[in-house]
Amino acid sequence: MEQDSFLGNRAVFRVSECFFPTKSLVAGDSARALPSEAPTHRFGSSGDDTIRAEPGPELIDGLDGTDLVDYSEHESSQLVQLPSVVPTIETDVQTPDQEESLVADRSGNSEANLFIDAPAHEVIDGHGGVDVVDYSRSSAGIRVTLAGENDAYVYVDGICQDVLRNIEGVVGTSLADELRGDDGVNVLIGNGGNDLIEGAGQGDLLMGGAGADIFVYRHLSDSSPQYQDFIADLNSLSGDRIDLSDFDGNVMREGFQPLVFSGDVPRVHSIWYQDDMDAGWGAGKVVADVNGDLEPDITIGVWEMSARQGKINVVLRHEVLGTDNDDILAATPERDLVDGLAGFDFLDLSESKKSLYIALSGSQDSIVFADGLSDDLVRNIEGIKSGSGNDVIKGDSLNNVIVGGAGDDILFGGEGQDILTGGSGSDRFVYNASLDSGDTILDFSVAEGDALDFGLTPAASLLHFSTDGPKAHAVWCVPGSPGKPALVLADINGDGAPDFTVTLLGLFSEEAPKVLLPGSSDATAALAPPVYKPREAGKNSVEESTLPVSAYDPVGEPDHVEDFVAGFAPLDVVGVGLSEGHISSDVELFS
Repeated sequence: MEQDSFLGNRAVFRVSECFFPTKSLVAGDSARALPSEAPTHRFGSSGDDTIRAEPGPELIDGLDGTDLVDYSEHESSQLVQLPSVVPTIETDVQTPDQEESLVADRSGNSEANLFIDAPAHEVIDGHGGVDVVDYSRSSAGIRVTLAGENDAYVYVDGICQDVLRNIEGVVGTSLADELRGDDGVNVLIGNGGNDLIEGAGQGDLLMGGAGADIFVYRHLSDSSPQYQDFIADLNSLSGDRIDLSDFDGNVMREGFQPLVFSGDVPRVHSIWYQDDMDAGWGAGKVVADVNGDLEPDITIGVWEMSARQGKINVVLRHEVLGTDNDDILAATPERDLVDGLAGFDFLDLSESKKSLYIALSGSQDSIVFADGLSDDLVRNIEGIKSGSGNDVIKGDSLNNVIVGGAGDDILFGGEGQDILTGGSGSDRFVYNASLDSGDTILDFSVAEGDALDFGLTPAASLLHFSTDGPKAHAVWCVPGSPGKPALVLADINGDGAPDFTVTLLGLFSEEAPKVLLPGSSDATAALAPPVYKPREAGKNSVEESTLPVSAYDPVGEPDHVEDFVAGFAPLDVVGVGLSEGHISSDVELFS
């Protein structure tokens, strides 16, 4: 890299998006200043040496072995180049004072090099070989995404510090780091702290070190069966986990289907544990099939020292968790598992512009469909606020709060005394009058075309609408007035007394609400979940796959490996969340 001299009192050295402040150079034409005195000769031995560089010019010859030159005691930046055969004379580049450092420039050779980070801003180019930059001395966590021969920026405590080129490995700090590799083979070592480690390319060696570390995989090519990653120290006891939440469990079908766990038994669209003792290198592998051929599409090696500790935590979806209190939870842009846990919990999807389909089912998982494609999973949610699409929302047997947004929504509270809001648009409130009574609709609007739909009521009830008040097998309306809500009532058993009641707030006119009766309603079809669709040709994420479309074949509850597999501990897959509950106290529920 060419580095010109700077004249004047102040200059800024820029390397792409990193701005490095410097002081003026006071002598020479280049940062590569020649020594003003004869260098001191220092030699290593025939073994592996650590040579501490002293002040002043030196000629350092490590001789044989793998040798390390330590500049950590120097107060100024160093420019280090390691040519293949020609020795390099190093010297300090002096500034008018030592309060600020110059930009250092360090280059490796074609061999494997280790660069130990210094406090100065640096441009480090490894050139050939497998080169590693060690940030273990840093007092703040780092974030870096390697980029091969292109510039990779190292952020220390959020501030861009170094630029790396041709670097294949990074050693993190004792704090929380984010280490991401490139398309090549990388060595990423988190060291201490709760680290996020993503090899990206295939064939990577990954180590989290101490702390609860996350090993992230996003693409099949990140760890293929032919070029698999190896995680050397996955420790479930300290909270380490493998994140596979971005993987579609069935790439042959539109939408997103999360992987399920099948123990040590290979199953289609599943993830399982595979013993690998015969390979001679470690304990086992975590493998998954996403195209339905029962062959591994992703394979992650897990070394012996971690597999012997027991279960391995695998994230199959990002979790958004509530508390034991009443929470308002917002799903993230990821495909989430939203679990309200205890209390009355409200899921806010008001930012969605897609048409949503949601059928709550208490503590059981419910799929959220967005524009007909599966998206989030929800459980233990009692309230929903939807967005601006034409949404279909079904409650469960509890007392639900369902709030539609803009759009023509279909709301079905189900059993329980529910509070429903349609929002703007022509909304439909669906009932089985023989079961669903006691709801309150907060914004029923005749002018906007809202309707009460009794299409789920058995046709044998002979239900009809009466404009003359109570009648056998009739639906009738009692108009409201300020301070007194309107009521819609129905007699199901034929005795003329109301068996069903729904309260309509804000309906003061004598005009009767629009009512859809059995035989004139498509409520059953309207409330049916979306049908899974095969992917269009050319959109299969498994390259060059010619497999037929697989039927959806859920495997039910995850299996548990009760006994050791070939002498190794059983594997459980545990959904571990990456996101804390997104709880907001300022969401307007009924706006």
